Amino acid sequence: MSNARTNNADHNSNSIEKLLERFRLLRGSLIFRLEALRPEDFALTALHPRLQKPMRMIDMCLFMAEHDDFHLTTIREMAGILRKK
Repeated sequence: MSNARTNNADHNSNSIEKLLERFRLLRGSLIFRLEALRPEDFALTALHPRLQKPMRMIDMCLFMAEHDDFHLTTIREMAGILRKK
């Protein structure tokens, strides 16, 4: 497992405001697409490209939400530390 895609994105060269705005835009686009699906679509299975594990769409949504929550929590903690300085 590698973080090549993350490293190549060079997120550290962007402001936090720009990163969060892009995050909101991309997640909004994903939610728009998910809202167009039928309930039974969430039981469909596909191979996760990095983990090489079959996942139902609902499982992938949960996986992504937990991953995003981890990063957003880290950002909030860092922002709190910076505000105290």
